[in-house]
This record gives sequence, structure tokens and C-alpha cells, in this order.
Amino acid sequence: MAGETPRLLRWKLGGALRDLRERSGRTIEDVVRELQVRNPMSAAKISRIETGKLPVNPRDVSDLCALYGADEATTAVLLQQARESRRPATEDQWWHGYPNIDDQYNVFIELESVAARIRTFEAIVLPGLLQTPRYAAATSAVDFDPDTVAARVQARLRRQERLTGPGAVELVHAVIDENMLHRPIGEPGDGTLLEQLEHLYTVCAKPNIRLQILARTVGYYPGMYAPAYTLLENDEIQMPKVCYVEGIQGNPFLEQAVNVEHFESLFNRQAELALSPDDSRTLIKSLIARHRSAGDAL
Repeated sequence: MAGETPRLLRWKLGGALRDLRERSGRTIEDVVRELQVRNPMSAAKISRIETGKLPVNPRDVSDLCALYGADEATTAVLLQQARESRRPATEDQWWHGYPNIDDQYNVFIELESVAARIRTFEAIVLPGLLQTPRYAAATSAVDFDPDTVAARVQARLRRQERLTGPGAVELVHAVIDENMLHRPIGEPGDGTLLEQLEHLYTVCAKPNIRLQILARTVGYYPGMYAPAYTLLENDEIQMPKVCYVEGIQGNPFLEQAVNVEHFESLFNRQAELALSPDDSRTLIKSLIARHRSAGDAL
């Protein structure tokens, strides 16, 4: 279990306990009734354990495994997961090595690091996974001090390691507003935007990157004035679908199905209106040619 975060272990443990309960033919209400003398638990507590929202006491795991008829080997694995899931975050999780980054952003990076599919909408700046270092620095410098800017740039470069190699993310699907591809970034004439467009043209050719541009010709589209948001999911590790919403007053995580479904529906409508990935790449290529003909430097 080395390298697995407490949050990930809680999801795995919760999913395993839910599977054991269902295979035993019990409902949550059955468990509440059968454990009321030995180890009273509420239905809400069992539900939170099974969805990974609650650190689990090893005694609870032991009693649940006994009730479900789990064998010794399975029980031992789940007990170890319970112990590990209760430990505090440690610095072997690289995102905790950046003191200038706030806790919410740390949580986002943790969830992103285990997500198999990432869907994101941006109307102001490009998604962090697709940014060059100079673009990341230029767009962060407006809001943060130099130390924080440097930390955020380094964090984005670490995040981008998931785009390639072993453990690469299955899919990053980004829908972006065309206007951000025209907005001057960096110092006049320093080529930050051209460099970013070149990088974008290259990276969106990767098989696990799907980039769609909401062209200016679309006009008003659903969610045009919505905050940037990212949907994260991974069914294989029992990770619930999560939506991270960026905003001036904080960056909340939405986990309730009804809230996540709202943003999923919004994302699907935006993707339907956007250019196809091939047409989006063609548009980027035309913008690169325009900058080059104007004599912009990299």
C-alpha cells in the first residue's frame, strides 16, 4: 500500500466492505440490527464508511468482516487498510511539499493524481495540465507573490507527469473558450502565448488528450459565465465522482450526485457545441501561423 493516500485507502476499504455486505445478502438496516448489541452503528455511519467519507476504526472492520463471513486473509488486508487510512498525510505525497499552496488545492492535486478520467472546462486560462511553465507563471503572477507563483508552477509540472509514462491518466477531456487563445499573456513580444499555442498543438495530439474549443462563432453558450470546474473519476478504485469548482470565494468540492450530475450535464452540452478535436487542432495551427507571420518570438 506504499504511495496510496489515506483517502484512496478509505475508498478501497469502503468499497470492499460494501461488496462483502452485498454478497452476504444484507442491507445496511440488517447490519444495524445485527450489530446493535456487539458494536452499535447507525445506518449513516455504515453508509459513510462504505463511501470512504469516514476514517474506519479497525474494530469496526473486524466486526463487519466477522458478520459478513470474510476469510482471515481478506480480514487481515482490510484491517491493514483501516490502520493505514487513519494515518495523517505525509510528505511522501509530493503535493504536501509546497507550503505556499493552500489545503484545498492540495486536496485537488491528490484527487487528480488518482483519477482515471479528468474532464475540465475553462473560459479564462488554459487548464493547468496543458500549460507551459512561462504561461503558468504569467497567469499566476497577477494573484500571487513570487514564492507562491514558483510553487504553483512546479506543482503544475509535477501534475503533468501523469499525461505520459506508467500510470498515465486514461483521458483528459478539456473544453475551452477560444477567447483565451487570443488574450495576450506575458510581457509584450516575449512569445509566451505563441510558445503556449505550440505546446497545446503538440500535446493535444496525444491519444489520452481530447481538446475541444468553443469557437467565437458559437456566441453565447451554456455555462459561459460559470466558474472553471473539473470532474474527476475512477471507477476501478471505488472513487466517487467529484467536481472541483474554482471561484473567488474558495474552491469547493461537490460530491453529492445531484450536484455532480449538474456539472456533467453542463460539460456534455458545452462539448456538443465545441469544435471537434481535429477542428480544434486546426484552429490552433492557424493561430500559430498568424503569430509567426506577425513576427512573434518564442
